[in-house]
Amino acid sequence: MCTLFLLGLSIFTVLMALPSPVALVLGRALVGFFGAVVFLAAQRSTSLLFGRERQALITGFLLMVGNISTAIGTYPLVLFIARYGFRELFYILATVATILGSLVFSLSRDPGGRARGLSILDVYRGLKRAALDLHMWGVVSAAISAYTVVAFQSS
Repeated sequence: MCTLFLLGLSIFTVLMALPSPVALVLGRALVGFFGAVVFLAAQRSTSLLFGRERQALITGFLLMVGNISTAIGTYPLVLFIARYGFRELFYILATVATILGSLVFSLSRDPGGRARGLSILDVYRGLKRAALDLHMWGVVSAAISAYTVVAFQSS
């Protein structure tokens, strides 16, 4: 699953490079969605590889990498775009996502949810249970608040 969404990130990053404002906005929205799903897929894979006692540490590490890349990447990306242009940046990012997707596919030992007998109904029930969990909505609210500030600073 993580591989498919990383490849989706590649495709939609290339879409952002097209000379169309609609393609840029649509590609950005889809990159945001696929990026979130990649994070969740990474969480699932790590839950199969590591015990419960290490999950908080791994989640913190994944979030730290994302935040550090946002903080450090802003000014260097401005310099890169000023020199080479944003299309070239998008092509490089799409290539990186493709390479990461290939690595995840070749190195992951995650057989996928279907291998364990999950039906679409089981997935729906799990999503419904998560959507009704008040703790989840608190985490979502905090994440939206934090990332809104980061996105504003980045722009």
